[in-house]
Amino acid sequence: MKERIDIDPKEFAYAVIGNYQVDSEDDEMVSKKKLSRYLTAYCLADKFNQLEQDQFNLSKSNDLKKMLGMIGTNKY
Repeated sequence: MKERIDIDPKEFAYAVIGNYQVDSEDDEMVSKKKLSRYLTAYCLADKFNQLEQDQFNLSKSNDLKKMLGMIGTNKY
């Protein structure tokens, strides 16, 4: 059985902005761009975790196993 992957949104977002260089002398602009990048990365990791959880739950579903079994044996 496949193991579920879980990304820590906070760690992921910090890693993303840690490698992000903004070419600007304006501190406010740099802060806004980094904050935007952080929030985008955080939300992306959170969405990934939700999709992964949904897929993991679906793979454990008896209905899915029954459907896949029927497709494999052409009994539908």
